[in-house]
Amino acid sequence: MDSKAEYQLSNALALDKKYKKLFIEKGAFDDEVEKYRNILRNSFEQIFIIDLNYAVSNDIESSLWRNIFYLVIDDFRKRNKEYKKLYSTLNQNDKFIFKVYSSSFHSFIKESISFYTDFIQKLTKLYNLAQVSKVFKPIELSFINSNIGKYKYM
Repeated sequence: MDSKAEYQLSNALALDKKYKKLFIEKGAFDDEVEKYRNILRNSFEQIFIIDLNYAVSNDIESSLWRNIFYLVIDDFRKRNKEYKKLYSTLNQNDKFIFKVYSSSFHSFIKESISFYTDFIQKLTKLYNLAQVSKVFKPIELSFINSNIGKYKYM
């Protein structure tokens, strides 16, 4: 390994394997899965803090997005599609389980927005960046209605 960033990436990739295995076995919002997701997210974040140029040149942000955030979003989409097809035939307990899952997903989205907001602010301050568009594609996050947890992504 040539650098601390490469070492951190190697550790992140090893954690990612464990995380994905647990995700498949236990589901997105199991306590142990959430613990690994947070550790992995922090590991990817550390690569940016250690060496921004390495992180950008190795597309670490894409790995962070795909492995931490998109995986959960895609899982929810699939489950939601299945539940919509079967909803009228589900018993009350299964409907309740899906409502709990939906609530966990909405909390995850709120936490994700908070993470990215803090992360961008941290990088901006750490590297004295006037803009972060070289690191991240410009995005606009705004609440449509904070009471129901829907968001607008541009």
